[in-house]
Amino acid sequence: VTGVQTCALPIYGNRGFMILTHRASAATTTVSYWVDSPSLAAGQERLARIHRGPVGGERPVLNIEHFDLAVSRRLRAPGSTAIALMTRLVCCPAGISRTIAFYRTDVFAALQASGGLCSAELFLAGLTGNGSALTIWDNDDHATAAWRLFHQLAARAADTFGIEYFGLQVFDSVLGPSPSETAEW
Repeated sequence: VTGVQTCALPIYGNRGFMILTHRASAATTTVSYWVDSPSLAAGQERLARIHRGPVGGERPVLNIEHFDLAVSRRLRAPGSTAIALMTRLVCCPAGISRTIAFYRTDVFAALQASGGLCSAELFLAGLTGNGSALTIWDNDDHATAAWRLFHQLAARAADTFGIEYFGLQVFDSVLGPSPSETAEW
């Protein structure tokens, strides 16, 4: 991976990170995992210092969003052919517990049964109901098949729970924590 700058890692409270990249466009999303809010705040301060970079240097657009990791299933570390799919979602804040239960029982079980799943995570912001669903697959064939299945599950989620999905992002380069680093949190 080129262009990745690190700073005196490990940072206390950091449980790891993933770098997701779409090679053709160089669009990159970094997902970092933190033990608690104070650790996140300290890490964010360091990130801001890195982002400032050298004087006169060109800086990428930095957009930081905060979500809680509601559910995580890590089955195996992604390989060199891994594909990550990330979609945004919105659910009613009062229905977050139902959304989490739906993911734990129906969504993750169906995705895992489809074959090729490396990991699946649901991120939610409790006050707003905004979130993201992230899945990582062994290869493009598994990701494509799973996306068709996810459409069926999303339609059911919309009808049953009022969950809305939008904005699929596809990443064809995944660098991130292995199952032993994160297990199921």
